[in-house]
Amino acid sequence: MKHANGKILVCLLGLIGLLVSPQLNAQIEKGAHLFGTNVDGNFESFSGASNVNVSLGAEFQYAYFIRDGLAFGAQVPIGYNASTIFNPTVRSVQVGLGPWLQWYPGEQKGMVKWYTFVESSIQFGHFNGFILDQNFTINQFNWTDWVNGAGVGINAFISPNVALNGRLTGLYSLRLRNGFNPESTALTFDFGVQVFLPSRL
Repeated sequence: MKHANGKILVCLLGLIGLLVSPQLNAQIEKGAHLFGTNVDGNFESFSGASNVNVSLGAEFQYAYFIRDGLAFGAQVPIGYNASTIFNPTVRSVQVGLGPWLQWYPGEQKGMVKWYTFVESSIQFGHFNGFILDQNFTINQFNWTDWVNGAGVGINAFISPNVALNGRLTGLYSLRLRNGFNPESTALTFDFGVQVFLPSRL
């Protein structure tokens, strides 16, 4: 009886593997759809209980697999920053839109897949706070940035259609209109979720 139960268990596991593996591979086949979101944040505390700086960011993505392993689409980045280093609190928000490409090299099978990606966006921001070269007077202004990024990421599938996502991104930003810091670079790491809808549901 124990041997029979063992054989049944092995057969069931084998059947599940046969059913799940093609579904996982179908997620990055031509014609599939990808929906994703990534979030990151930063909290800094300076001397004094009320002197803090908070930064939050999110990115919403959609892409279509134009061929096996290669998805092209659009992304909407959103950012928020608040600082109480000066009193009152200074705040800034920004939102953007741009193209986004994600590529899975080689023939990847199984529940963990890695990829490379590139992205670019025009981002519009609004600042409300102090301007240092104007004797700390409250001021407001808008700005426009051109932000480009590239990096690597990994998907760990928790179901045939849903994957936990982690990315390491190098960023280069060029200020097109208003504000300080005409050029800047950054290295970020963020987490998120990606949902894959295969072409054959």
